[in-house]
Amino acid sequence: VAFASQSQQFSFLLAIFVLTACTQAPDAPKAKGSDPQPVASTTTPATATQATYKVDLAKSVVNWVGTKPTSRHNGTINISDGSFNVDKGEIKTGSFTLDINSIAVTDLTGDKKADLESHLKDADFFDAGKFPAAKFEITGITAQPSADKKYTHNVSGNMTIKDITKNISFPANIKVSDTEISAQSEFNILRTDFGMTYKSDKSLGDKLINPEVNLALNITARK
Repeated sequence: VAFASQSQQFSFLLAIFVLTACTQAPDAPKAKGSDPQPVASTTTPATATQATYKVDLAKSVVNWVGTKPTSRHNGTINISDGSFNVDKGEIKTGSFTLDINSIAVTDLTGDKKADLESHLKDADFFDAGKFPAAKFEITGITAQPSADKKYTHNVSGNMTIKDITKNISFPANIKVSDTEISAQSEFNILRTDFGMTYKSDKSLGDKLINPEVNLALNITARK
């Protein structure tokens, strides 16, 4: 009887662990916001080693994951504009803009999908009617391969959401060719850094919406 009781307790604890693990933001580098940093000026390429690459909007997207203790949701945000300046095969400056009104939920359908998309656009979260765009501007980029070879660079930049600007840093896998840039990264930011505090207090228990949000960038740019 004692053995059965211990087994039941173990199963119960395991179930709690699995539930918790499934409803946290995906494991990724944390890009905590700090004070904004100066952005290098963007100029028209002046030498044969310099070039501008425009973001291919049809092949670029930002994926997101948001979680709470009992569930998670995921979706996309479209990139509406962006470009990078390259010199001698390395990105020196650049920026891209997100269309907040394009935010989509991809794990729901019908009314539930529409309701959550509407909520994400209202004042509790992005307040898209007042702040229809978010922007990321590079303030620094260095070649810094990770130990597991997953990432090639470390990127720092000013992220502006709801007119609040924070400097964030994250690893990225970047490849630059004569005609194309391919850049991928995954990291977690705190929505509370950008004024989105709705249901972020841990005292809410099961009604909590985790402050940490996972972002995955998949960007293609062409000369």
